[in-house]
Amino acid sequence: MPAYRRIAYSFASATALLAALLFFFKPRWETNDDVAMSMIAHGYGIAADGSPPFLMFSNILWGYLVRLIPEWSGTLGYSSATVFVLALCGGVFIYGLTRLGAGRITVVALVLLTLARPVLFPQFTINSGLLMVAAVLILRLYTQDNRNITLSCACMLAFFSFLIRSQEFLFVLVVALPLISWREIWRRRSAWVCGAILLVGIAGATVFDRQAYRAPAWDEFNALNPVRAALTDFRAGDDLRARPDLLQRSGLTANDIRLVESWFFVDPRVADPGALYSMLSEIGFTKRSDAGGGAVAALGALFNPVLVCLALAAILLGLLRWNRKIAVAWLLFLAGILALGLLGRPAVFRVYIPALTLLLFAPYVIANGSRTVGKLGTAALVLGAVVNAGIVFSESRAVQRVDDVARNAIEELPHVSLVVWGGSFPFQAVYPVIGVDDDGVIDRTNRKIYGLGVSTLAPFSVAWQEARDGRGLVQRLASLEGVPIMANELLFGYLKVYCEERHRSTLEELQSASSGPYTLSWRRCRS
Repeated sequence: MPAYRRIAYSFASATALLAALLFFFKPRWETNDDVAMSMIAHGYGIAADGSPPFLMFSNILWGYLVRLIPEWSGTLGYSSATVFVLALCGGVFIYGLTRLGAGRITVVALVLLTLARPVLFPQFTINSGLLMVAAVLILRLYTQDNRNITLSCACMLAFFSFLIRSQEFLFVLVVALPLISWREIWRRRSAWVCGAILLVGIAGATVFDRQAYRAPAWDEFNALNPVRAALTDFRAGDDLRARPDLLQRSGLTANDIRLVESWFFVDPRVADPGALYSMLSEIGFTKRSDAGGGAVAALGALFNPVLVCLALAAILLGLLRWNRKIAVAWLLFLAGILALGLLGRPAVFRVYIPALTLLLFAPYVIANGSRTVGKLGTAALVLGAVVNAGIVFSESRAVQRVDDVARNAIEELPHVSLVVWGGSFPFQAVYPVIGVDDDGVIDRTNRKIYGLGVSTLAPFSVAWQEARDGRGLVQRLASLEGVPIMANELLFGYLKVYCEERHRSTLEELQSASSGPYTLSWRRCRS
C-alpha cells in the first residue's frame, strides 16, 4: 500500500473511532483543571475577561493557539484542540504500529486499550504524554526510512507535547531514552538540524512563557505559588502543624495552614509566602514522614481499575519480548512514580497513562514484525482492550447520569457571582467537553465564579479583579450583605475559626439556597 494511502487510512480509522465514541458517550473532563484552562483561554467562569491566555499549566503559546480555533455549536477552541490531539495521536498510533509490523487485530486492540479512557475522560497532561509517545513512534520510523519529513513530524509532535505540559513531556522522554536508537539517529546530519531547531523552539517558548508572567501584576502570584504547592500538592501541612513552635514564631496558626492547604489565598496574613517559605525550609519538607506510604501507594496505583488493564498488558508484552532496553525503560518509569510518591504525590493516574502506553508499545519500538509478541500477546491485548472498554464505558455512563443531575441542580441556584471553594461546584458537569447538551448550547456567560484555587491571585481572575475593586472575599466577609459561598461543612469550619482568629468575630449565615445536593450560603464575619 502506498504511503499516502496508509496515512489516510490510519487517520480516517482514528477519526472514525473517536466519532463512534463521542456519538455513543459524552466525554467528561478528567479533572477541573481543563475546565479552568478553557475558561482562561476564552474568558468566562473564573476568568474576568479575555486577557492573554495565561493557562498556567500549559505554555501561553498553546493558549494563543486554542483561542484561534473558532467555536462551533457551543464547543470552544480548547475542547476542539483536545479532541484533535487525541485524533492525531490515534492516527499516528495506527500508522506507526502498522509500519512496525503489528497485525490489524493487534493494532485495533492497542489503540482501543490506550485511547478509550483519554477520549471519554480527556485531560491535558494525558494529551501531552500521548503526543510524546506518538513522537517516539515516528522517530522509530525515521530510523527505517531516513526521510526528513518523518523526522520533522516527530519533532513537531514533541514540541506540541512540551507546550501542553512540559513536565509530562520530560517524563515520557526519560522513559523513552533506552528505547530510541540514538547512535543511529545522530549519525545523520538532518537529525542534528532538526534536534537543534526543536531545542531552540522549546527554549524560545519557555522564555516567552516566563516573560509573560513577569509583569508586576503577577508579583503576588509568583511569590506564593512555589511555596503553596508544598501544602496543596505535596501535603507538607501535617509536618508544619506538628511544629507549634514554628507556627508561633511565624505568626500563623494551625487553622491558617489548613486554609492554605484548602486554597484560601485571599488574605495575605494567612497566605504569607515569606513565613511559609521560612517554615518549609526549616523542616525540610521533602523529607516526609509518610514517604514510605506514598511509595507503596504509587506502586499500588498500577492495579487500580483505571490503570490495571493497561499496566498488565504492558507488563505481559514486556515479558514476552524482554530485553535490556525494555527493562531499563521500566526501571525509569518505576523510579519516576516512586519519586512522586515519596514527595507526596502518589497515584496520579494522568501522569502514569502516557508512560504506560509507551511501555505497551515498547516491543514494537525496539523490534519489527508480527512475531514480536506472538499469538499469546495478541490474545492478551484483545482481552485487555475488551475488559478496559467495559470498565471505561460503564464509568462513563454512570458519571453522565450523575452529571445530568448535577447540571440541572446547579441551574436552579441563583445566578450570582459566587465564591467556589473546594470541590463543592461540579465544574465538569456544568461545563462539558462538547458544549451542547439535550437542551441546547451551554450558556457560559450567565455566571461569574470567584474561584479559590491556583488562579485566585492571577490578574485575569474574577477573584483578583474583585479584590482590586474592593470587593474581595475578605472585604465582603466583613460587609453587612455577606458573600455567597459554595463549600462543604469542613471548609466552613475552617472559615469559622478564621473569623474568630483574624477578625475577632463569629461566622454567621445570612441566607441559603439549595438545589439537590448543592447549597449556596451567604456568610459573613459578624463582629
